[in-house]
Amino acid sequence: MTWFWLVIFYSFGGYLLEKGYAAGFRDAAAQLAHLRESAADGWDAMGAAVPKFPSLRPVRGEEERKVRAKAIWDRCKAEMNRLNALPDTVNHGQMLFGINQGATYADLRIWHMQQIAKIDCDGYAIGGLAVGEPTEVMYEIIDAVEPYMPENKPRYLMGVGTPSNIIEGVARGVDFFDCVMPARNARHGKLFTWKGTLNIKNAKYKLDEQPIDPECDCPVCRQFSRAYLRHLFTAEEMLGMRLAVMHNLYFYNKLAQKVRDALDEGRFAAFRAEFSEKLSQKI
Repeated sequence: MTWFWLVIFYSFGGYLLEKGYAAGFRDAAAQLAHLRESAADGWDAMGAAVPKFPSLRPVRGEEERKVRAKAIWDRCKAEMNRLNALPDTVNHGQMLFGINQGATYADLRIWHMQQIAKIDCDGYAIGGLAVGEPTEVMYEIIDAVEPYMPENKPRYLMGVGTPSNIIEGVARGVDFFDCVMPARNARHGKLFTWKGTLNIKNAKYKLDEQPIDPECDCPVCRQFSRAYLRHLFTAEEMLGMRLAVMHNLYFYNKLAQKVRDALDEGRFAAFRAEFSEKLSQKI
């Protein structure tokens, strides 16, 4: 069975898990109560290990304090089990993921992964990346952490990423992802194609009668030209953003399908060699 999935949204639930809270609260008051309770235990109100200034590396001492806050982990697991057992819980199958933190300090990341792996969560995530560090640093951290992630549990890379990031993440053992990128970038005119990315607002597309991507069979590419889509953006018509989002979401879904097929058919290495660098190029 191939685990690989792509989730195209950013979940506030991920923030709650990243803070160490069990998901599945039935109302906002319960969430607030846990926020207050955990704040009393020394957790701040910001996301764990997400720096306020992403371009600056978080202070090591602060990261150590966050990843070594063991007391809350077992409480988290117990609370999830309690909530799932309640008769009025909406979804009794909710899952708890342990989220690895430690900024860009490989030794902290490894130690933290070793510790949360003992909790026997439903899956494990790598959080606190893609927040301004160089892409190669992100890959180095994934390489460092992956050997310590349970092999029989799904692995989730939070908030990532570009098509190339996804391919490279899969190559490093990641199973699924979430990201706002296809929708957010589409609303600004950045579109993904099998030759690379393009900015539909550029003047060179003013009279271009080609579809966004000649290799794409999405409803937008089958019916509309680059010139028409550029006109909609220039005229500030909402339809332009809607069509762009439709195309990008279709592209990401097709990318996920191609990755799954390549994995199932034993040709992922060739797929990676063909597309990882190409999809990161601007055309």
